[in-house]
Amino acid sequence: MALRTAQSDLRRRAWWVVAAFAAGLAYGLFLLFAFDVGVQNLDAAELFERSDDARALLIGDLVFPFLYGLVFPIAAWRFGQALTGGRPPALIIIAVVAATVGAVLDLAENILLLVAIANESAGLVDAAHIVAFPKLIGVVGNLLAVVILIQAVISLRSKAVAT
Repeated sequence: MALRTAQSDLRRRAWWVVAAFAAGLAYGLFLLFAFDVGVQNLDAAELFERSDDARALLIGDLVFPFLYGLVFPIAAWRFGQALTGGRPPALIIIAVVAATVGAVLDLAENILLLVAIANESAGLVDAAHIVAFPKLIGVVGNLLAVVILIQAVISLRSKAVAT
């Protein structure tokens, strides 16, 4: 009976991983197609010139880091706990830390750019661009998220898991 409960818990947590990944992917695609994401990389003069486009993207982009840097990591961590019965595997820990750090830096970049636009501060634009580089650690987390997603799907498809 305990095995069946553990398998049911693993299955439920695997579904959360799939749902969190899908939500982040869907929102990321929405941002990509609904806005000019390249506006984040503009120099200060061009950014201020296109402030309406930039502001719309940046406000919309405030949600995205929470999806890939909070919602998915929580789902992945809990899935990892169900996989091992305790501490998640190292791969999941690395993915969670990388995604969370990347998301915090992404959020900082967005806020710096929003404040820079409001104050027309070239210095804040430069600071945001400096923060943008280390946020790429989030890419590591997101690549590992694909591995976690695959493990979750395998867990869902496993014959050993009770339906």
